[in-house]
Amino acid sequence: MGNAACFRPADAPQRMFYLSPQSEEHQLQYGTKVEALPARPQLERDPRERCSSAGSAQLQTSCLYPPYDAEQPSAEFYRDPRLALGFAIALLVIAAAVLFVLVGRISMNSATNPECPPLEELPALWAYAPAAGPEMQVKVLSYNLFWWNLFGVQRTANGAPFRLIENSDKPMPYDLMAFQECEDGALVLRGAQLLDQYTLHTGLGTKTTAICVAFLTRSWEQLGEGSAVVAEDVAGPEHWGARAAQWVRLRHRGLGKTVFFMNHHGPTPVNSGGMCGGAVIANQLLSIIHANALPGDAVVLVGDFNACPGSATVNALLQQLRRVFGGTVDGGIDHIFANAGATRVVAEKNLGGGGSDHDALAVILGL
Repeated sequence: MGNAACFRPADAPQRMFYLSPQSEEHQLQYGTKVEALPARPQLERDPRERCSSAGSAQLQTSCLYPPYDAEQPSAEFYRDPRLALGFAIALLVIAAAVLFVLVGRISMNSATNPECPPLEELPALWAYAPAAGPEMQVKVLSYNLFWWNLFGVQRTANGAPFRLIENSDKPMPYDLMAFQECEDGALVLRGAQLLDQYTLHTGLGTKTTAICVAFLTRSWEQLGEGSAVVAEDVAGPEHWGARAAQWVRLRHRGLGKTVFFMNHHGPTPVNSGGMCGGAVIANQLLSIIHANALPGDAVVLVGDFNACPGSATVNALLQQLRRVFGGTVDGGIDHIFANAGATRVVAEKNLGGGGSDHDALAVILGL
């Protein structure tokens, strides 16, 4: 405690003060009255300069971090309430401006952003009416694989997603599977011991459009397939890139019934609908269905939409589809939709994450 610049005697008044250089011997005696100079608004020299002569690391530390004196604020800002009020108002104005910009970007649609497609007027989507004959049960899986973490960081968590898929594929196999964040669909099916049983379609080659669709080859004949970019993440910290939809149109080899199956991974932030808004992205998805499915098809749309029930995206989809099952992650952003008449759910199950941050969803639809 021999540093004249930092020492405060026990009987010193509770305010900021400065000791004369000659008072060091008194400080060491702990009881000798110490001469204190009146408080001054500024230090005559940098505290680091005063501490440079301290005799030990401990004393240097005490100099650089002197005791806080609550009764004597160290800046004029805290002594003048008008300055504090003005600073608070300035912060509120800045926060309001930032919020205005973000809301403007999130709510952007074709009317305000020339890069967004116009909303297309679509006819009502047909109801699925099964042909005469026995009911066809179709088992569907939708699963966000959390690729960068589960396959990159966790190294598949000792095969957890493979076991989830393989075990839930029995005793009744999946007819249709859709994966989001699927950078290597063959790896996924191979790990689940299913690669030789399914026909696989992969995404458009980027991390944000990495979605995969697989169908049971022995049961289904492919009539058509395709992919398209339908959205873009909102500019900002959650902008990762474009978002896509992927579809296949299939005919059952035994019963002749047709299914249009589409997979989608939606834009971020959650519930934003991307740069163009939820109404636009829903319109894009429905436009793909109307352009590539045929009346009479059972339509099944699945995926991680990054949109909760009640969002603009989901509300717009519900104008033509029905939500038959959904997850709970992030408020429920994983969904399975189907057109009217194809919504009889024979069974449904949340399979858990299998190492992913999303739950795998499985349903059996009676068609």
